[in-house]
Amino acid sequence: MRRGVKTITAAVSHRGDDVLRANPELRGRVRAIDLQYWNKDELAEIAKVGFGALNARASDDLVRIFTTESAGSHQLMQSLCLQTCFVLNLRQAHDGMFPEVINPTKQHLDQILEQTSASTDFRSLVDVLDNGPRTRGTERKTYKFRAGGQGDVYTVILKAAAADPPKLAFSYDDLLERAAKVCDGESPVGSSVITTCSQMAKIALDKFPRERTIDWDESKSVFDLPDPYLMFYLRWSGRL
Repeated sequence: MRRGVKTITAAVSHRGDDVLRANPELRGRVRAIDLQYWNKDELAEIAKVGFGALNARASDDLVRIFTTESAGSHQLMQSLCLQTCFVLNLRQAHDGMFPEVINPTKQHLDQILEQTSASTDFRSLVDVLDNGPRTRGTERKTYKFRAGGQGDVYTVILKAAAADPPKLAFSYDDLLERAAKVCDGESPVGSSVITTCSQMAKIALDKFPRERTIDWDESKSVFDLPDPYLMFYLRWSGRL
């Protein structure tokens, strides 16, 4: 603060220290106020209160799945609970003495997750990321996937990000390990993964400058998907 003037900067959580990294002289003069994603207990409260209004209770397994898939987003948690009501036809309060326990079958659960992904449509973004930049000369190498089919390194990285368990940030080692698990046999080497992550971040920024949904921190070697909706779309839309 100089002459009574205070400066406030806003940054996405995974870039919170960029100001200090760019100007080390500010160290010790900056106070960080972190706004975190919701934790699992807070997300679980949404299911408890919401289903409680219908005299119902989500099973512990269902709450665990929903809080994990929400990845800290209270809006996603609300959407999952809403789609549960639609799929299971919970239109009014249960009139029994005890709350109705909600424990959908796998078929119903898959339907709930798929329908929720319809409200998180990132098809255009995923299409350009999956295609990657235009190739010049030699075609990209393709890899076989354990789940069937094949694709180049851009598809591998998207599938790796969509694999279990759901996450919003991936270290270099984590991404390599996930890539190896989704591939059947040979998987991309480290240099290829780094180049692809960097290119994806550039493509996303170029094509969709208002949507900060992909980021590659070269200094930390971390691949970030800051938006839980994108992570959810990759996992459950069926696009990949």
